[in-house]
Amino acid sequence: MANFSIGARSDINPDPKNGHIWFAPIIPRTGEAIFEANRVFVQAAKDLGLPIPSFSLPSLYWERSFIYIFGFPITHDIPTNKRNRAAILHLIKVAAEHGWGEYRTPPVFQDAVMDVYSFNNHALRRFHETLKDAVDPNGILSAGRYGVWPKHLRGVKAHQAS
Repeated sequence: MANFSIGARSDINPDPKNGHIWFAPIIPRTGEAIFEANRVFVQAAKDLGLPIPSFSLPSLYWERSFIYIFGFPITHDIPTNKRNRAAILHLIKVAAEHGWGEYRTPPVFQDAVMDVYSFNNHALRRFHETLKDAVDPNGILSAGRYGVWPKHLRGVKAHQAS
C-alpha cells in the first residue's frame, strides 16, 4: 500500500499538500525515446520555470511502452495552482507534438487530451460522439467525461473556463 501513499502525511512528509495532479505521458519503449523525452520535457520545464530534474527514468508497467510521471501539487495558493494547471495544459500539447499521449488525466484536462488526438480531423472524437449520441441521445450520462460531450453541449464545452 506504500505506493498509494505518495504525498500523504508521513514521518518524511509531515506537512503534505492538499492533493496532486499527475501528468503521465506514454512513450515508446526504446532508449532513444527516453533520451528524446528527457530532452523535450527538460526544455518544457525550463520554458515553464518548473523544477523537473535534468534526467528522469520512466516507469515500465507495460511490455511495449514507458510512462513518465510528473506530479504537480494542489495547494491553498491560487497562483501556484493556476500556474500548474497552465503547465499541464502546455505539457499535454508538447507531448502530443512528439506523438506521446497522456495516460490517465484528471477530468479537468480530458478535453485538452482529447483535442490532441486530431488524426483525420478528430476521427476518434467523432466516433466517440457517434456512440454517445446513439447510447445517450439526451446527453445525461457523464456529459463531457473523457472529452466526449452530448450534442447540445458540443459548441459550449465546459473547459473554456480553463
